[in-house]
Amino acid sequence: MDSLLSLPLLLSLFLCLLIFLLLQHKTNHSKASLRFPPGPWPLPFIGNIHNIIGSLPHHSMRELSRQYGPLMLLQLGESPTVIISSPDAAREIMKTHDISFATRALSTTIDIFTFGGKGIIFAPYGEYWRQLRKICVLELLSTKRVQSFRSIREEEVGNLITDLNSCASHCQPINLNKRLTSLMNDISARAIIGSKCTNQDVFLH
Repeated sequence: MDSLLSLPLLLSLFLCLLIFLLLQHKTNHSKASLRFPPGPWPLPFIGNIHNIIGSLPHHSMRELSRQYGPLMLLQLGESPTVIISSPDAAREIMKTHDISFATRALSTTIDIFTFGGKGIIFAPYGEYWRQLRKICVLELLSTKRVQSFRSIREEEVGNLITDLNSCASHCQPINLNKRLTSLMNDISARAIIGSKCTNQDVFLH
């Protein structure tokens, strides 16, 4: 009976291993035609996450950069990530070749929520993005438009100061991070929809 039960289990494990090896071979074959930066060998499923846990991540990346150079590739789960750790390499990407890196990568979730990257943040670089940026600068971020929400900002900051003063008078502890997050949310909500969020605590936490 045990042998009959173990046979399907062994076949299932063998099939899973075979599928994984085929997918790994396909991925490696597709990468072979591209020139990727050097980096540590990734493990299945977790990639190089094991290389950066156990200490401060930026310290781990510093040690890895000393071994693989200022431009290296880490596999974070299933996401390939290029790590830049020198001013010269950062200047090449952020300034010299900035247009080549201007378009943001779309995950499945972002692709769904932004309708295929139609918003200004995730729209691909090009004429469509330039038009969105022009509309944003002229209609949303102009001096006149920003000043039109001045009363909202002043009122909400005044409410925060009054609340902080009341807590200080009663010697109550203050979570400043929570208060500032609430302040930014109140200002944004009133500017966008004209009122505060009714379930702000649930929404923010």
